[in-house]
Amino acid sequence: MHRPRTIIASAVMSAAAFFSTACAHPVSQQYTPEQYSSDVLTWKELSAEPLQNAYTAVERLRPLFLRARPGASDARGERQTVSVFIDGDFAGDLDVLRSIPVRDIESIRRMQPAMAYATMGSLHMGDGILLVRLRCRVAC
Repeated sequence: MHRPRTIIASAVMSAAAFFSTACAHPVSQQYTPEQYSSDVLTWKELSAEPLQNAYTAVERLRPLFLRARPGASDARGERQTVSVFIDGDFAGDLDVLRSIPVRDIESIRRMQPAMAYATMGSLHMGDGILLVRLRCRVAC
């Protein structure tokens, strides 16, 4: 009588082992935080949009990057903006992105207003910031 239970248990264990290995992901396809970050657009993602400008690519891939987040200045009736910095230098507002080809960009990072204030100073208090890092075309 104990023999059929042993066979059934063995079959169940074999099936469980088979299905658990079938559902496993290869190491190369595992989740990496920067690859799928909601605050960063990497070259890997942007490379699918090689003929577009940065504004169009951001609009398609991370539309929330283009919107200023609500904050205290909304209550005071002030208009919030998103400032663009290219390689650490202030470049202007979001329209600057229209002049940058996607093929020239290494990454675009969205910086929240509180972090922008802490790192860029009171001039950018309440604003969101996009940090654009350009690709190096020659030996750096």
